[in-house]
Amino acid sequence: STDDWRKWYHNFLDRKTAGAVDIWVSNSISGKNAAIVRKTAPHHAIRVIYNYIDDKQLPLPKRIDPQFIRIGILSNIKNGKGFNDLIDLSKLLIKNNRKHIFVIAGRDNLNGEFHNMVNSNGLANYFNFLGYITDKEGYFNSIDISLLPTYWEGLPTSLLESMNNGVPVISTKVGGIPELVIDKKNGLLLEPGALKGFYNAITTIADNNEIAHNFICASVEIIRSKFVRETVALQWINLIDELDRSSCISK
Repeated sequence: STDDWRKWYHNFLDRKTAGAVDIWVSNSISGKNAAIVRKTAPHHAIRVIYNYIDDKQLPLPKRIDPQFIRIGILSNIKNGKGFNDLIDLSKLLIKNNRKHIFVIAGRDNLNGEFHNMVNSNGLANYFNFLGYITDKEGYFNSIDISLLPTYWEGLPTSLLESMNNGVPVISTKVGGIPELVIDKKNGLLLEPGALKGFYNAITTIADNNEIAHNFICASVEIIRSKFVRETVALQWINLIDELDRSSCISK
């Protein structure tokens, strides 16, 4: 885990139980590096195997209407995910006459705190809170851009799903995100809290459908090279074979 909420006792328990573990598997290079820095697992015993996603046939890319931008955030509402930044980002879009709506799908772990912030800033018409969703395909069809303004992250499935559903992505360059999104190749990456950067990224994609289309095509290539079921399953099989061989040698 790359999460900042981890306490000293989480790392202590990992170190205490490390002797009972033959191999540690992380779903990102950033997770592996975090374990090495925290000394919760020995370097030589950590492998990286990404999460997989079922590759799908994408529909023809839809054109984004620059007159009304639908920005999706697929994430539970909680501290560290950058939700507070959306307030100032929305105000910046309004200031520049960019009609928009943030479509937020995920559980509210802040007990209405962020909802109240949106309302107190007079922005209720610019936010649509869906709560937990099961119809992912319908959700992705309803948005133009997928945004994840997070301050910490592992390897976010939400971005992987966005890429796999033909939605261009904008996010921060934290945790394992750069392992999914290559800046200016299949999406745009910024530092956390870079409001002007997020504004420029959103308007760049909204105003240029060719850029959006190129990002989507590049995302398909990246998914098929690293994140499909067959590739990931083969990595697990190879890992198990490696453990079997090591067990035979040790005997």
